[in-house]
Amino acid sequence: MKILESIAIWLDVTAPRFWWQEADCYRVGTTKQSESTIHTICKRELSIEDFEWALEDEILWEINNTIKWHNDKANTPEDRIYYFQQIKNMLPEGFLQRRIWMINYKGLQNMCNQRKNHRLPQWHSFFGDLFTQLEHKEFILKEIK
Repeated sequence: MKILESIAIWLDVTAPRFWWQEADCYRVGTTKQSESTIHTICKRELSIEDFEWALEDEILWEINNTIKWHNDKANTPEDRIYYFQQIKNMLPEGFLQRRIWMINYKGLQNMCNQRKNHRLPQWHSFFGDLFTQLEHKEFILKEIK
């Protein structure tokens, strides 16, 4: 149905980086406003809740220690870039990122068709959460093959 291209919805999604890498392949009819890593990663100490799975204490300590160095000890732009790159390199793929995602029903229908049997459980959780909140899920469910 062509009308599905005209119905836009806004989603507030917090998901791990590895999930976003797959979700980013859906570009038609979408826009995203994200809490950019570059602007948020050094604002506070990270905790276990910032990750999909529990991290080893040593890894979390190392990331937080580097954030502290970035915030307290980096005096030059070069130092700040160095520590920021270190932090990004240490972040596991399970680091949770939040994005406000606008997608139309046609894009959502396509996503559901392509990911309905996906091996990552995060896709099944995403669809489960989505369908409990979606106002017109019948437009999507009717067209899933």
